[in-house]
Amino acid sequence: VVRAVPPRLLLQCRVSEAQHQHATTAARAFVGGDRGDPDRTNGYRVKMMSWLSSTLTLALVGLAWSLPTSTACVATACTVSCNASLPEPCCHGVGRCEWDPVFVDYRCIPLSPLICSVAAQAGSGSASARVLGATPLDRALVGPDGNWTLFKLEGAAEAKGAVCLDGSPAAYYLRTPLNASSDGANKWVIFMEGGGWCGSDGNCQSRSLTDLGSSKGYPATLGSAEGTGLYDQFATSTIVYAKYCDGSSFTADVEPPIRVGNSTIFYRGRRILDALFDELFTARGLNVAEELLFSGCSAGALTTYVHADYVTELMAARGAPAAKVVALGDAMFSLQHDDFSHSAGGNYYTRQFHWGFTAWNSSASVNQACRAAHPAGDDAWVCFHGAIAATFVQTPLFVANSKYDTWQERGVLGLNQTECPGAVASDGTVLLCHNDSADAAAQGVFWLAYGDSMATAARALPKRHAAFLTNCPTHCETSFPEYANPAFPGTRLDAAVQQWYAAAVANVGNASWSAPRWIAADGDKCAPHTHTVTL
Repeated sequence: VVRAVPPRLLLQCRVSEAQHQHATTAARAFVGGDRGDPDRTNGYRVKMMSWLSSTLTLALVGLAWSLPTSTACVATACTVSCNASLPEPCCHGVGRCEWDPVFVDYRCIPLSPLICSVAAQAGSGSASARVLGATPLDRALVGPDGNWTLFKLEGAAEAKGAVCLDGSPAAYYLRTPLNASSDGANKWVIFMEGGGWCGSDGNCQSRSLTDLGSSKGYPATLGSAEGTGLYDQFATSTIVYAKYCDGSSFTADVEPPIRVGNSTIFYRGRRILDALFDELFTARGLNVAEELLFSGCSAGALTTYVHADYVTELMAARGAPAAKVVALGDAMFSLQHDDFSHSAGGNYYTRQFHWGFTAWNSSASVNQACRAAHPAGDDAWVCFHGAIAATFVQTPLFVANSKYDTWQERGVLGLNQTECPGAVASDGTVLLCHNDSADAAAQGVFWLAYGDSMATAARALPKRHAAFLTNCPTHCETSFPEYANPAFPGTRLDAAVQQWYAAAVANVGNASWSAPRWIAADGDKCAPHTHTVTL
């Protein structure tokens, strides 16, 4: 059945010359047009397969079609959601609808793995490859290129309980590439919003009344946001900004609602994460991604450290096995460390996560290699520390942090910010604490020692991980103006990310590759810059 005949097609499979000749006369083809307006989506999906003596042959129906033979064939799986009650076979007639206990949903299972994708090319313009079963972005739905559009996970909220603390649907914003003719449909950035954590049922209930615990007040388009430097740098990529409304860095998974006074709250962060990726795979085209940068700031950076390997596994399992996945954690490369007062029970951060690990039922959500290395009771809560989790992460990782992180100053070290403002002099000299009292001076020494310990931890990371540690006192650096600050003499953070990203994507799976590192020495100055580089 031919629903649309584009002028030319680019076949995504390598075939022999004999198969090429046979394909021009072979009799079995499945052809389907993209959803939405083809003039705006700039692409058609054509699916075809035929078996001859156990050999895949391909047939093309239409005028002036050709089969280039230079690209490699990649087996794809049409594992998208389906309706078991429909009589027609799913996946364009080449799959069957079966219950999948992993995704707790009906999924379309292809009858054969020998399914290849075809992307249309009209005239001299190019189009992004579409995998069989992928759902491309509908430009009419998401608006003009470069616009942020809000999507709420309403179906997952109702069917799977993937809800914010207050029970409202979780949400995300999506921005299409600024240049519609770019390959941005195949290059993605998923940025996990930060915003701290809640450390008790009462605290979580209070949080549920804010935008960090409820989606009720989210505007239709994204306003202020974290990570803005990355979005400028990756302007030709598809970008997802995942809103943070669960308070647990997407690790909580508690079935019964929690009663707090007259209120009810929900600990469902892990379900939100799964629902987010499910929708991106089945409705937004993530399953045709060739590259993915998984990132976040603050609590979102912790999300990155905790879930990076899980996201890599999801990409491989959900139809994008060839995608190159790398991760960037902006801040929260935190150490397991006493606070300045050596408080009983640990610092604020320690107490918060020791409680949360149990209350949120987070054991299945932390990095599982880290969890396995801490089998004694609930000791695996230490896997919430970025510096600990990062040592177990297999996905190539870029650690961006200030040695004098201004959140860790309070949350980990318990320092007095009045006495230790973390200032920078006009000549760039870093002034952590005042010297007008013995206590302030002692806090400055304590903070300097913590920075040195952070640098030591970064140098000890597996060689697949990059690190960029600045002396500039700050928290989260992927937004301006911090993104252009030099964290290492002669190198800005944005330039370092550019260098690392290209090398990391090229070396995914290369065990001998050593990632670059920029770690400021004690005394290195902090001087701001006002421009950035573009990928």
